[in-house]
Amino acid sequence: MSWNTQKAATLFLTVDFLFLSPGVFPGSAFQSKCFQGLNTKGQFCRTNCSLLQVPSSIPARAKFVHLNQNNITNVPKGIFRNLTKCISLHLGRNLISVIEKGTFEGMVFLKNLALPSNRISQVKSGAFIGLVSIRNLNMNRNLLAQLNSEMFIGIRKVRKILVKCNHISTIQNGAFENLHYVVRMRLDENNLTSLSANLFINFPRKPMELEIGGNPMNCRSLCWLKHELQHKTVKSKFNYTCAEGQWALLNCGVSGVWFNFLKSILSLAL
Repeated sequence: MSWNTQKAATLFLTVDFLFLSPGVFPGSAFQSKCFQGLNTKGQFCRTNCSLLQVPSSIPARAKFVHLNQNNITNVPKGIFRNLTKCISLHLGRNLISVIEKGTFEGMVFLKNLALPSNRISQVKSGAFIGLVSIRNLNMNRNLLAQLNSEMFIGIRKVRKILVKCNHISTIQNGAFENLHYVVRMRLDENNLTSLSANLFINFPRKPMELEIGGNPMNCRSLCWLKHELQHKTVKSKFNYTCAEGQWALLNCGVSGVWFNFLKSILSLAL
């Protein structure tokens, strides 16, 4: 065999290995970004790579970590401990079902945590401990049935909490007790039948966006929103009717002009 023939054969075998070896270049290799490591902007990307677990080789200097669209089922406690410079972590569209206590410990500069479209049904007490800089938490489209009083411990500076499209039917008293900086919360498309004003008693006295459409609400449980809307401490927009088939706040003694204003707000689509 000539040298050129040997070279061509070696090149063929190398390329064949890259495309066929499990976990190296599965499926649409170039689109999956499996080989895109830490770039000059500090981004570590392993999106759509059929990963079964969080890689242990994420560089400590990574600022943006993308692990979306994989088959990750478990996130061990402290797996991100060395990512002290990370400010954004994306774990959406995986198969994660439980967030354990201390999962994100060490991530002291993390601002954005995205966990949408998983199978999360349980967030254990202390799961977010150590996220002292967190601003945005996204758990849309999971399987949460309740928000308990210990779920958000450790993220007192969070500004946006998104739990749209879960199965939430209960929010325990004190669930939002230490959340003093929230300006936007999405609770829409769940199974809530009532919403107590006491849940939001510690929220800042500034406009907060509260989205609760798509829940089988009892109208009377939302009467407190009248006061909050009047004083512009809450902004609420949702296309929504109550479980009884009536507009929210219709039976709360709302006068004509104010009710028309509310109806115009409530008729806005998300």
